Amino acid sequence: MASSARIRLYPAAFSGGFATLAVELSATRLVGPAFGTSNAVWAAVIGLILLYLTVGYYLGGAWADRRGAGVLTVYVLTSISSLAIVAIPAVAPMVVASCSAMGLGAGAGAFLSVAVLFGPAMITLGSISPIAVKAAVSDLVDAGRVTGKLYAISTVGSLVGAFMPVLWWLPEWGTSRTFLSIAGIQAIVGLAGLGAEALRRTSGEMGGR
Repeated sequence: MASSARIRLYPAAFSGGFATLAVELSATRLVGPAFGTSNAVWAAVIGLILLYLTVGYYLGGAWADRRGAGVLTVYVLTSISSLAIVAIPAVAPMVVASCSAMGLGAGAGAFLSVAVLFGPAMITLGSISPIAVKAAVSDLVDAGRVTGKLYAISTVGSLVGAFMPVLWWLPEWGTSRTFLSIAGIQAIVGLAGLGAEALRRTSGEMGGR
């Protein structure tokens, strides 16, 4: 049973890692036209995304312990993250224009823009990892191995997310379609996972009759 739960979590671990890096590396395409891509802008992007991931890790860990969250919760959050990601390019022009009109300067303007745009998506993505670990670990004897494997799969996803948007999607499709593609992958993984969990539970109930 435990082994089955771990395997069912692998797609979410991979896609979560992919989406995190893909969104981060695509972020400057939204704020860059107004504020440039200086070190200050990159510092705002990387620093705030790390902050939001930290919040997500904390909230996800607390939720996993208090609510007994499991595989189903992981795929619910994966699906929700797709909505948060697809909203980013939709509201970005308004947010960036408003921050630019304030005359805050490149660093501060980019900081405020990123703070508004990326919070919901990155907090949701961050919360997935601790819940996945909680769902996968059933025995402390192999907790290290199970956790390491999930993080390894997530990091492989991050490696793909670090290269695919920069080398392919952004040059070929542009910024909006890149974000839509990232969100689409999360939606497919999330909805497929929810469907598989519903089918498994239905089969289990029928088998128990």
